[in-house]
Parts: sequence; C-alpha cells; structure tokens
Amino acid sequence: MNSIQRCRYQKVTARFINNSPLAGDMAIISEPQPLLEDFLDHKNNLIAHRFHKHDFFDNFEFLTPYEFKEYLIQRWTLSRYFVPWYCEGINNLKTRKRKLSLEVPGSLAGDIQDLLSYFMAEAKPISRISREQEKAVLQAAISVLTKIVEDEAPINAPSHRQDLLADLAYLGFKEDVFRTLPTIQTLETLKKLSKLVAYSDDQHYPLRTMVTYLVAGEEAVGAEYKHTWPRLRYDYAMTPKKSRFYYNHYKHDNSESGSHTLSFRDVLGMMIVDGKTLAIAKESADKALEARLHFFDQFTGAPKAIKTVKRSLAMAPLLGEGMVRYLRAMAAYQKEEYLGLDFSSLEEIDLNLFPSAFD
Repeated sequence: MNSIQRCRYQKVTARFINNSPLAGDMAIISEPQPLLEDFLDHKNNLIAHRFHKHDFFDNFEFLTPYEFKEYLIQRWTLSRYFVPWYCEGINNLKTRKRKLSLEVPGSLAGDIQDLLSYFMAEAKPISRISREQEKAVLQAAISVLTKIVEDEAPINAPSHRQDLLADLAYLGFKEDVFRTLPTIQTLETLKKLSKLVAYSDDQHYPLRTMVTYLVAGEEAVGAEYKHTWPRLRYDYAMTPKKSRFYYNHYKHDNSESGSHTLSFRDVLGMMIVDGKTLAIAKESADKALEARLHFFDQFTGAPKAIKTVKRSLAMAPLLGEGMVRYLRAMAAYQKEEYLGLDFSSLEEIDLNLFPSAFD
C-alpha cells in the first residue's frame, strides 16, 4: 500500500473509527475508485457471460414441468440455508474483530517495525492506526451482512422462508418440498459455499468473504430470478399480488435502488486498495460463482442424462428388451462423453429379466 493509497484508506475509515452511523459512513466515499470499478466490471462480466449463459439458463424455457418443479424444490434447500450461511460469516468477522482488539502493539521495536512497514509499503496492517482502521472496516462489513439477515427474518412480519413456502404451496409443491431430500449436488453446493466463508487468519479473509456474499448471495440470486419469475408468471399464472416471495425478490434484487447489492460497494471500496487486493477480489468472485453454478449443473449435461436414463430404466419392464438395449447403448455413449462418472448400476442390468416385446 503506497502513501497515496494509505492516505485515502485513512480518509475513508476516519468516520468509522468515530463510531458514526453506517449510512453516514457510506456517504463519505465520493471520489472515483478505479480499482473498485475494475472489480465491479469483472463481477458484471461473470454474471453476464458465465451465469446467464450457463446451460441451465440457456435452455431454461425448454425445461419440462417436472424439471422445473425439481429445480424449485432443490432451490428451497438453498434458500433455507441463506440466513444460517450469512450468520456464519457475521460470526467469523466478529471473531476477527475481537482478535484485533486483543492484539497489543509492541514497544520501541514494534514502533520501528511499523515505520519500516509503512515506508516499504507492506500490505499487512500492523500499526495501531491500521488496526483501528481494519476494525472499523470489519464493523462496516458486519453491519452490511446483519442488515441483510434482519431483512430476511424481520421480527414483526413473516420471514422470507415462510413467504417462499407460501409461494410453493400456491404452485402445489408444498407436499413435495417435505417429501424430497436434497440431492448430492445440492449438498455439495452448500458445502462449497460454507467453505468459502470459513474462518481464516489470512489477512484478506474479510475481503474474500464479502466478495463471496456479494456474488453468490446477492448478484447470482437476483440474476436467477430474472429467469424464474417470467416462467412462474406465464406458466403458473402467478401474479405479483399472489406471490409473497418470488416477485418481491425479483423486483428488489433487480432494482437500482434499495438493493442489498449496493450496500457492498463502499465496504469493498475500502478493502480493494491495490493491485494485490484487486486480484484477490476477482479470484474470490470467480470461486463464488463457480460454487453457485455447481447447483445448476445437476439439471444439465451428464447429471441430467444419468437421471433420464435411470428414470427410463424404471419403465423398462413395460418396454421390453429392445428398449433396454437402447438405454444401455445410450449409457455407454454417455460414459464415453463424461469420463469419471459411475455407470456401474446401469451396467449390472440383466436383460433376461425383461420381456422381449421388441424382438
């Protein structure tokens, strides 16, 4: 961090150190922030070119009613995890802040090291002032995530999870929600998201965490509803008045004002201060989107082909040996196309068990 960047960092965080309200703190940043804008451009390109062009959304309009229902039910599991996942990050950031409060600056030797670090432009903030600044930025990050959790589970109103369940009941999927278990891919997605915000003593942990929540928790969700809501409206006659969850989230997450995504901007502006932190932010955005897209992979490509074959095999006794041979040939083809997948259950089928109506 050079002297100009350090000066700007001190200016931006000055009012946080004085415990001013978050709204006032956000208003302090007004000068151009090319590093932040560079990151935001990268993030927007990820959403436009990787998220919206993912195979699942590229073929969203061709999903059968069964596939669309299956997607919404698995998506329910992710939505249930939303608040606990955010609380995990809040607790970890609070732990980081408490650890900073327990650190005691060194004596003369420590002061000399602080000065050397300043002039050598080390990224690691070890001086008393830097520690106070970092605690202030951490508090700003905690406030952003806490506000989102409070909006998701308000005290005097139904939670967003209750609203989602009401919409699923309107669609006729409520019973299926409680009968259906999460798939392996859904559970893997939850594990990946949790791992991305797991506590670490790494200096840039707060930056990685906030970028993860911005991309995987906010931007990707808003982008997803751009596809989901039109399908619900035209195929299921769900209107804005009938919807308690989907429409409100579609409208909120895709609006220019009042969006949770905007609350991240100034906090990240205080964290992305040089080329190194910019690179870390971009890398974290890539990982966050990759984890989020893993959920949708189960509805496309090889995983979808496997489910199609297995579903068809369940009907094999009614179709005869010829159809089973066809399905086995299809499985063999898919095995060559998607190496590493386990098709052993398909290969163990005994053709003698089925009638030979197609012979």
